Amino acid sequence: MKFLTFNLNILIIIVLSNLILIESLEEGSPCTSFDNSPGVCKVLSQCNWAVDKIKSKEIAIGQLIRCGFKNRDVIICCKHNVAPPLELVVNTKSPASTTVYGEDRPPVFVTFQSQRKSIQACEQIKKIVPIGVQFNIIGGEQAEKGEFPHQVVLGYPDELDPNKISYDCGGSLISKNFILTAAHCVNNRQRQPSVILLGKTSLNDDDELDPILIPVKKIIIHSNYTSRRKYDDIALIELEHNVEKYNYYVKPACLYTKHTILTEIAIITGFGIVNQETRRKSDWLMKADVTEVPLTDCREKYATTGLSRIPDNLRQTQMCATGINSAGTTIDACQGDSGGPIQIKELYKGEKYYTVVGVTSFGASCGSQIPGVYTRVSEYLDWIEPIVWPSNVVI
Repeated sequence: MKFLTFNLNILIIIVLSNLILIESLEEGSPCTSFDNSPGVCKVLSQCNWAVDKIKSKEIAIGQLIRCGFKNRDVIICCKHNVAPPLELVVNTKSPASTTVYGEDRPPVFVTFQSQRKSIQACEQIKKIVPIGVQFNIIGGEQAEKGEFPHQVVLGYPDELDPNKISYDCGGSLISKNFILTAAHCVNNRQRQPSVILLGKTSLNDDDELDPILIPVKKIIIHSNYTSRRKYDDIALIELEHNVEKYNYYVKPACLYTKHTILTEIAIITGFGIVNQETRRKSDWLMKADVTEVPLTDCREKYATTGLSRIPDNLRQTQMCATGINSAGTTIDACQGDSGGPIQIKELYKGEKYYTVVGVTSFGASCGSQIPGVYTRVSEYLDWIEPIVWPSNVVI
C-alpha cells in the first residue's frame, strides 16, 4: 500500500495543477464528484473507486475533484461505492400466493436481475466445461449423444412388475440435486417416480452410455396445482444425493428469467410417442425445433377445443409453441414427453449451454394443428429459487 501511495502521489504532483479545486473540505466531508455523483472526501490512495478507474484508464487524474490536502497526501472527492447499474425485470408475484388469474397479468413487483438466484446459478453453469396427460416429439429427429445433458427421465415402478422401471415422463436437471418437471407427472400417489435416470440418450442402451440412476428423495408440487385443471403444472424433485460429477452427458441447465416472447428458435426434447397411429414410443431422445406462438393467438385456438380443464383459457403463466418439419408434419410434444423442457441453446466462450424456458404440460391432441402448451418457467422463479437454493447458490 505504501508503494501504491508513493506512486500515486508522484503522479498527483505532476498533474496537480490540472485537478479541479473546490472549496477546501476536510477528509470525510460530503462532496460532489466530477460527474455530479455524491461522494465523500478521501485521501486518493484510500479511494478504491478512483484508484481502479485510474489504473484502468477509464478516467484521468485531471478529472478528479480535489478537496484539499492531508499532510502531503491529496484529498479527492471519492464517489460512494456504487454497484453497477442493475437491470430491472418485472416479475409476477409467485403463483403460490395467488389463487386465481384472469385474462390480465397478475399484480407485479420489481426484482433486481443481479439478485436473481437463477441468474447466479446460470453464471456458474455456463462455466462448467464438459469432460468429454403426458407428452413425445411428433415430427422430430434423434438427438446426438450428450446434446442435451440436462435432460432426465422419471422412472416409475412397473405396474405389473414392481422390480422393473417404466420411464414415462421427462424433466430437467437444474442443480446438483433438483429436477424440474410437470406436476401432473408426479401427483398420482398410487404411482410416483422412484428414480431419476440421467445422462442417457437411449433407453435401451443403444447409446452405449452407462446409466446414472439416483433415487427420489422428495417431490414438491406447486401448491396451486390440482389435477382438475391444467394451471400451475410444475413440480420439483429432490434427489437422494447430489450428482457427483458433471461431464459431457450430465450438466444442469439455466432457467429463463425474461417475460418477453421468444424471438429465437426453441427446441423441445423427450422420449414418447413418435407415431400417433401406432402409438409407438421412442427409445431414443427426440428433438424438434419450434417457435413460440403469441398467447392471444393460442387462446383463440384453444377457445374452440372446449377443454374443461382450462376454464379461464390460457393464463400468463403458460406459453404455446409449435412448428413444421421439412416433411410438412406438425411438430408437437406427445404422450411421454410431459415434464420435459422447451429450451433455447446459447453459447459461452464457444461452449454450448441450454436455458429452460418452459415445462411440457399438455396439448389438444398429439400432432394437431393446435400448439402445445408449456408452463412458463420465468413466472415461477419466486417459487423455484427458495426451494432449490435456500441459501447460497452452489451448482
